[in-house]
Amino acid sequence: MRSPETIWSVCLALFGRDLAESCKFILAPSPVLSSQQKACFLGRIRIKTVLQMPINELPQDILEDIFFHAVNGTKDGNVDRKRLLFTCRLWYKIVVAQVRLWTTISWSRPAPGTVQCPNVTSFAQIIERTGNADLDLTFDLPTCRTEASNFDLLALVIREQSLEDQKRPHCRSLTLTTHPLLREYDPAKRLEAMFGPAPYNFESLQCLVLRHVCYDQDPGTLSVFLDGIAASAKNLYRLEIDYSEDTTLLEELFSRLTIQQRIRELMLPIVIGFSVPWHAMRGLTDLHITKRNSDWLQFISVNLSKLDAPNLRRLHIEGDLPVNHLPSRTIIKQATIKLVDAPPNLRDALVALGACLE
Repeated sequence: MRSPETIWSVCLALFGRDLAESCKFILAPSPVLSSQQKACFLGRIRIKTVLQMPINELPQDILEDIFFHAVNGTKDGNVDRKRLLFTCRLWYKIVVAQVRLWTTISWSRPAPGTVQCPNVTSFAQIIERTGNADLDLTFDLPTCRTEASNFDLLALVIREQSLEDQKRPHCRSLTLTTHPLLREYDPAKRLEAMFGPAPYNFESLQCLVLRHVCYDQDPGTLSVFLDGIAASAKNLYRLEIDYSEDTTLLEELFSRLTIQQRIRELMLPIVIGFSVPWHAMRGLTDLHITKRNSDWLQFISVNLSKLDAPNLRRLHIEGDLPVNHLPSRTIIKQATIKLVDAPPNLRDALVALGACLE
């Protein structure tokens, strides 16, 4: 390990100029720093002096904020945690000890900005080290077969801990994806390995993303999981289902009134085979209609004509939504609307109704 020289030289080398300057954590007071930190530290020293300071003289709490912002704070660029770990001994200690750098976890899929776990064992280990922190989990059932014993190991790692230290994942965000070609998978068994035997507890869950979960499967196999969401996910406010194959699962979710009433942000496919219970989702603030993977299906468009959402602020529509399926004039005038790949007649109809288009 080497001993870095100055704040700017090290951050420039590690993060690159675009990321460093976009983060604004060196050249100007950073939005991730508290007002007290700005006043006590950056407010007392000229920026030029700050840039030339030895890195080890920077207060640890500000270093922690810089690391967090570099790893999680930008949409288009993320710094690999390993680069921070192996810069110097001081940085290594800070990165290892800072739990919030390790709470965005993916297994089987290399999602940008996540702690990537190549196998179930590493997935179990990273969950163990995060303690009771709220996690953002991407659980992607793999494109190759995984022995059931590996999932047993994940369950064993969790169960062997004492009740006081038991590291059940506290899921703030859960993305569950089943590869569409592996129809023999039962997602419920994998969920049991992660969250323990039913009934599941999702008291921390705020966002649920499901993809291909019901591809050629009986959605009833997930009924226990869905019951757990309905019973315990009282903080759930965002639901994303963007593949038309999963509309049967969406219907199962909407059959549970408590889930309907909690949702404020919703993504669903434009192709759908049932009537959405809009009357039970009056709390919606954001609605996203996506056309992903729907071209080959019989076109049964989602109908927004009965949408009743007095708090709706954003409406995103992809594809050719029939004009007679548009929401009421009241909804159209109150929300900001974004159209993607929409035909001219749909745009013209919205403008005629007084829509505010992005």
